Amino acid sequence: MKNLVLFASIFSLLCTSSCNDVDPATVVLTVVDQDQNPLQGAMIELDCVTADTNTNSSECKDSVAQQGITNALGEATFTSDFDQVLKAEIAAVATDTAGMIDSLKNDAFIEFKVDEVKEYTITLYPTP
Repeated sequence: MKNLVLFASIFSLLCTSSCNDVDPATVVLTVVDQDQNPLQGAMIELDCVTADTNTNSSECKDSVAQQGITNALGEATFTSDFDQVLKAEIAAVATDTAGMIDSLKNDAFIEFKVDEVKEYTITLYPTP
């Protein structure tokens, strides 16, 4: 009987310490230009957009906004402790072969899921 109680206690301890462990939601954004070349230095802002319609309403949680800058591979990584969908606003400046400077932008919705790593590629386009 003592062994059974000891086994149950150890099992319970292991479950509470490891069964509740979850990895944060991770999103890797790759930002490219129209020719699919990675864009280093693109500015990314993630934030909540409140829906306010008769069929759907949601509220933004505090402190969900995040910012980042893409690396040499055009990538930026973001994490969240909970499932959510955020709007990404991305902007960059690019110089073409003739030396002309273009302002590039795009928006996208990004989904975070706990225990998952999601990858998105976002193409930026010149602004008029």
